[in-house]
Amino acid sequence: ISNTATVPAGTEMIVYAGGSVTVDGTLTILGTATFGSESELVVNGTVVVGNNTGGAVLDVDGNMTINENATVTVTGIAADLPNKNKLQAPDNTAYNATTKAYTDALTVLGTLNMSGELSGKIVDKGTIVLNGFAVGTPVIYIYDGVTLEVGSIAGSMEICDDYAAYEKVNANNTNMEYANGNSVTISNVRGFTVTDTVVEVPYADSNGTSHIDYYAFMTIGGQVSAI
Repeated sequence: ISNTATVPAGTEMIVYAGGSVTVDGTLTILGTATFGSESELVVNGTVVVGNNTGGAVLDVDGNMTINENATVTVTGIAADLPNKNKLQAPDNTAYNATTKAYTDALTVLGTLNMSGELSGKIVDKGTIVLNGFAVGTPVIYIYDGVTLEVGSIAGSMEICDDYAAYEKVNANNTNMEYANGNSVTISNVRGFTVTDTVVEVPYADSNGTSHIDYYAFMTIGGQVSAI
């Protein structure tokens, strides 16, 4: 999609296994866009899910990448309206420790503005701003240097850094160790930020052999209050 395209309200676009869509321009989803397992959505431009009347759905079971300088916005609606705009990220996201890559994952390298209803798992290596609703305890994996901003979230959500330090390790160097796996679960809060930092600690053992350890630290901040 090099210019503009729209999925109209009341219609559905389905991308099956092996199919792919690249958005270099603008894609507006007012109906439902479904990406099946082993399909691909690459966003280099802009994707807008819904308007202020709600009812739009982006349902991803395959791979979706929001690249640097790209933006995906899931539009918010009035709290008393029943049909929220939805981002349904993959539930079956898996991490391959050998290749250090995910399969069936929604990966954010650019910006995700999430003001609708969120479910599933997201890999956050960019910028995510949350002002919406969580369904079924979504999971967000954050990485070194990433700050997740929670303006407000209704429902429960887990934030973790399971692989942040591990990705710094060279698998061919047996003198590298790592420690990560921090996790926090939040429920019905506003004004919450989480920042992840990976610290490198070089040292020499008693035999003079050089080692490097990597430690992931999760810092929680903001002016947190209940909603």
